[in-house]
Amino acid sequence: PGWCTGGSMCKKSSQGECENSPYDCKWKCSTQRGGVCTGGTWCSESTPTDCENSPFGCTWKAGCPGWCTGGTHCKKTSQGDCLNSPWGCKWKCSWRTSDGVCTGGTMCTSQSTPTDCENSPFGCKWISSCPGWCTG
Repeated sequence: PGWCTGGSMCKKSSQGECENSPYDCKWKCSTQRGGVCTGGTWCSESTPTDCENSPFGCTWKAGCPGWCTGGTHCKKTSQGDCLNSPWGCKWKCSWRTSDGVCTGGTMCTSQSTPTDCENSPFGCKWISSCPGWCTG
């Protein structure tokens, strides 16, 4: 699997067509199944080929479950919306997004999702939960 890059003339579906085209196209190999088009608010294409050949300089990145961080403007629920936000938001990949707890003080205990927690004005942080006990 993979996709063809190099500009609007490089929307080829096979590696052979791509590498042999007269338009200086290049084939990018990939083993990833999902992904997201990044590079700004104009980068909303849903396939790697359309993304990397858009006129807006977009880049295809591997997708992963997680949450958006970066402040109160970064309460985005999708990786694409987060990374393409004009607010400089960052996507934090985590395969255990629902198993966690918001830490950082008493103002953080009411935050029940990673996105709400890490974007609260109280400097809270989301950490993975585990069985155990409290000591002090």
